[in-house]
Amino acid sequence: MYPGQMGENITDEEKDNVSTRVTELIQLAKQVVAEERWDLQYIPFSLFLAGVASEDRDEKTLALKLLRDLEQQSHGANTTTMRRLLKAIYDKQNLVAVSGAQQFKIDWVDEMRNRGLMLVMFGI
Repeated sequence: MYPGQMGENITDEEKDNVSTRVTELIQLAKQVVAEERWDLQYIPFSLFLAGVASEDRDEKTLALKLLRDLEQQSHGANTTTMRRLLKAIYDKQNLVAVSGAQQFKIDWVDEMRNRGLMLVMFGI
């Protein structure tokens, strides 16, 4: 997702489409973890983005749990960084939601930069 992608001009149809894709990605990640398919290295980042985009608290919780599971089997710090960043974004989204603003206003790239974090992705 890029800044503004989920802005105020998004139609209900587009929002439903994103919601459907988010659910599909989280369910796919759940299956990957259940089947212990640790070789599918593109899953953590896809799951991270799905977690950022989800508006459903249960999906967000599941995405974070699945990232923890993937983190246990990953090499390097990328999955750990994604999990920590996702948790920080969730916390900020919750604060924004309490004020009545859209949670999508939070840009994950800006959050990553502001926290001095880096992700290095290969083969995705």
